[in-house]
Amino acid sequence: MSYCSLNDVKVFSRILYDQLGMTTGAYDAWIQGTLIPKAKELIDSYVGHDFEMTFGTIILDGSCKETLHINRHGLVNPVTVAGTVYGLRPPHLLPVPLIDIDYVAIDSVTQVLANFQTYDTFITYENNCFNGGRQNVEIHCWWGYGTYPNDIRNVAMGICTNVIRGQLKRWLAPDIITKAIMSKGGLTAYYAEDLELTRDLKLILDRYRFPEVG
Repeated sequence: MSYCSLNDVKVFSRILYDQLGMTTGAYDAWIQGTLIPKAKELIDSYVGHDFEMTFGTIILDGSCKETLHINRHGLVNPVTVAGTVYGLRPPHLLPVPLIDIDYVAIDSVTQVLANFQTYDTFITYENNCFNGGRQNVEIHCWWGYGTYPNDIRNVAMGICTNVIRGQLKRWLAPDIITKAIMSKGGLTAYYAEDLELTRDLKLILDRYRFPEVG
């Protein structure tokens, strides 16, 4: 799924297709097929996870404590539900928070769900401790975001708009356009320099970055 829509970008950028010398079809295809997916890649790469809903089993090392941190090292075992494959594949990492837990097993013994409380990046075992061990805790659950945060939508629109505005500036300079078209990189290299996260956009995303938990 995309973090913003074609219409979002067109309204936010306030730049029309003919200002770039494009047809409406080419303009829409460029935004929807190239800019929006690239914006998602940039966001996911910066924060260290995506914002999709995912279903699977998280396997962790027991901590010998009441609290167990959920970190990227414990993400395994994608599963298939109604023909859809859920689970993590590199470089995708765990978004927070956990949404719903089906069961928790410790040393292959299913536990009573009411004894566990889940938070953004950790789970607690009420009045008890997780047994110590290697990959002995299984958490079968959904995780991620039910809906994309508005911040993420706004950043995605901002990334796309920066590229479009950069393209417009260079469209007004024919010598640069000719050089871009004649270069080996073609139009991809032509707009690539604008396809990045600015300092302001990074500041918005910082609160969503995946914490490094040992």
